[in-house]
This record gives sequence, C-alpha cells and structure tokens, in this order.
Amino acid sequence: MTSMSRSTLFVIYLIGFWVRIITANARSSVAPKKVVEIYNKLPFGMVLDIHCKSKNRDLGNHTIFGPQFYQFQVRPSRSGTTEYSCEFNWVGVAGALVNDFYTEKRDTIRCATRCRWVIRYEGIYGYREDTGEPDIVYEWQTSPPPLHLDGE
Repeated sequence: MTSMSRSTLFVIYLIGFWVRIITANARSSVAPKKVVEIYNKLPFGMVLDIHCKSKNRDLGNHTIFGPQFYQFQVRPSRSGTTEYSCEFNWVGVAGALVNDFYTEKRDTIRCATRCRWVIRYEGIYGYREDTGEPDIVYEWQTSPPPLHLDGE
C-alpha cells in the first residue's frame, strides 16, 4: 500500500468519525417528546368530548368513555413557546375551554416526561409528575347539573 492510499484511508476514517459525532450531538439536542394524558373520571361513565390544538397542530375531536383516557405527544420547541388549548364537553357542561392546557414554560418543570390531567365532576385537575399531587385546578365555567344518586 502506498503512503498516498494510507493517508486517504486515514482522512476517510476521520471524516466518518466526525460525522458520527456531529450526528449524535444533533440527535441529543432535540428535546424528547412529552406525553399528555387526559383521564375521564366523570361519574357514572359519562362521555367526555375533547378537542385540543396548538397554533400549528389540530388534534381533532376525540370521545373518551369513562373511565378511559386519551393521550397525545408534544415535542417542546427550541423557542420554549409550545402551547395547547383544549375544549371539553360533557352532559351539562358545554364548551369548557382551557386556553393554557399545556404550556411549555410552565409544564417543563411540573411534568418532565408525562403531563397527567384528570377530568372530574368538580373540575379539571393537573398533576405534578414528581409528587403525583394536583397542582392546577380549573373549575367548570358553567355549573354541572346536580347528580341524582337515587336515579331520579
């Protein structure tokens, strides 16, 4: 093998090495996705309709039967401005809109990988991932209908 071919192979090896390093750094700089979970904990298996969207992404309408959940993924932006609003509808409560359902600035700290929300008769509860305790509560904009436990 000539000295020219050894030099060429060495340069090719170095280029490949640097490409792998640059590719690995580029992948690690992309923020990991977060999972946003919305649990329907309304009484008596009431059906919950939701519609969530951001400025750039409309997730469409979804129906959650009790006690099930719906989830979607959010990739934080480089600018830190990702936000989702969600509208909730169920029998007796029409069009409860939460404009700051997911906000990257707030939720980066309170839910590192998973943002859990529970929809109850009393309101909408957001839970901290690190403690499992609710730290955000939205009351319904319209009072829900009274519950009749005796079937009346």
